[in-house]
Amino acid sequence: MNLLDQAAANSDKADLIILSNVETIRDQGEPATASAVASLIGGAPVREIDRRLRKLVYYGCLEADPSNNPNYYVSELGAELLRRELVGWSPSKREDRRREAALLYRSSQRLRQ
Repeated sequence: MNLLDQAAANSDKADLIILSNVETIRDQGEPATASAVASLIGGAPVREIDRRLRKLVYYGCLEADPSNNPNYYVSELGAELLRRELVGWSPSKREDRRREAALLYRSSQRLRQ
């Protein structure tokens, strides 16, 4: 089972909605925290959103910047999961550029080692 299949098997529709909301918040240039995602969903329990966000980090669908409460980002795997599982979803251009830049940076770091 590859990583994408594993992420799909361990995600439900609520997780996909959370992932897409993280992308939306990040596209607006705002930090995607658990409370911001809960607010966008319409008052969902922050604890439940936080639990799901941490689960999505564990499966590699999100990346977290722990210095900012933490601030979440949809990873390349998460974007691919959304493309595959959420009909009609397309990534934000801004976040796609961020993901590409992050991949290039990590690749260059590996070459330097």
